[in-house]
Amino acid sequence: MQRLATLESKFGPNPKLQQTKKESEWRQEVNEWITQISTDIWRKAVTKKHSLSCYATHKLAPGCEPYYRGDKSSALLFQARTGSLATQQRRHELFDSEPSCRLCGAAEETVTHVLQDCPRLHDKPRTSPSLPELLGLSGQTEENHFDRVNYTKDLLLRWDRLNREVATTSARETPHTPSSAAPRTDTPPPCCNGSKQTDEKLAGPVRLQDPSREQWLRQSTSIAELPNTAAG
Repeated sequence: MQRLATLESKFGPNPKLQQTKKESEWRQEVNEWITQISTDIWRKAVTKKHSLSCYATHKLAPGCEPYYRGDKSSALLFQARTGSLATQQRRHELFDSEPSCRLCGAAEETVTHVLQDCPRLHDKPRTSPSLPELLGLSGQTEENHFDRVNYTKDLLLRWDRLNREVATTSARETPHTPSSAAPRTDTPPPCCNGSKQTDEKLAGPVRLQDPSREQWLRQSTSIAELPNTAAG
């Protein structure tokens, strides 16, 4: 009864539990009940995110996927499935950058454009398989669904490599603008010994160990201000 009270306080009452006659039936009903409630909570959380719209439409319940192997292609597939792939459209939404495709110049580089439309990646636009099928979000019962997902992985790796090449070429062609020299001021340069010293220590010989500071002192101090120098 204590376990039942704990479950009801967390998930609410379930009248079906009172109708079970065996402990095995009660356990089965509890498991199905918790699974259903957990799935509903998960789906509500997923549908709140705009980037997960395709994922939420076709992924009906949480669960492990057989497509991930811990390599880069699996990471790119995960990003594409969850709407977080770093396409130019995604960068535009997050950082207000240009949404156009860096490979072909199309107006918007979306996941659909990458997987089906970009002429640098496809000979002609594709409509079949569909985007959910390419991402492994539908058609799991078909025999070739693993082949489709592996094709998507290879395509994403190629897309990532081409984008890196474009970024590297663009960086090389961008002219380097040297920074302007800092304006000269009357403030002496700081002591560069890396430690915090008191004013009394800075006034001593340690202060003159820095060549730039010594040069500044020579330029800013006149002979008339040091009458005892010759006598010494």
